[in-house]
Amino acid sequence: MMSDEHRVVSPDIIRLDMRPPNDFEDLVRQAAATLDEAGRIVDREVFVQDLYRREREGSTYMGNGIAIPHTRSAGVLAASVCIYRLAAPMHYVSHGEEGEVDKVFVIAMPEGSGNEHLRVLARLARNLVDKELLSAFDNALRNDEVADLFDGMG
Repeated sequence: MMSDEHRVVSPDIIRLDMRPPNDFEDLVRQAAATLDEAGRIVDREVFVQDLYRREREGSTYMGNGIAIPHTRSAGVLAASVCIYRLAAPMHYVSHGEEGEVDKVFVIAMPEGSGNEHLRVLARLARNLVDKELLSAFDNALRNDEVADLFDGMG
C-alpha cells in the first residue's frame, strides 16, 4: 500500500457524517480547506475558480444521492479525491440539474495531469454503481475503511 501522501484517496481527505454544506459554494470552500490542510493544493483561490469554471461546462450531479465536482487546476499539487459522506442530504444544483446529495467526491487534479483526470473520473463512476461498495461506504465507521474501499483510484 502506498503512503497516504501518494494515494489519490487517503484518510486525511475524507469526512464522514459531516454537516451538510449550505450550497455548492460552501461545499467548494470546504473541499478547498480540506485539500489545503492535507497539503494537496498550493492555491485555494485558483482551485476554487477552476472548480466553478468546470461546473459551468456541465453537470456534476450524478443522481442516486451522488455528486462528483471535478477539475484540473494549477492550484492542485497532488491528484486527490476528497470524499464527503454527509450526515443529511444537501440540495445540490449543478448546471441546470438538481437533487438531494449525501455523497460527494471532489476530484482535484494537477493542471498537467492529462488523461489521468479522465481515468480517475471513469474509475470512480464505475465504483459508484457497485451496490456492495456503496453499502460498505454508507456503513464505514472510519476514514481508513473508506480509503481502502476506494484505493487504487490513481
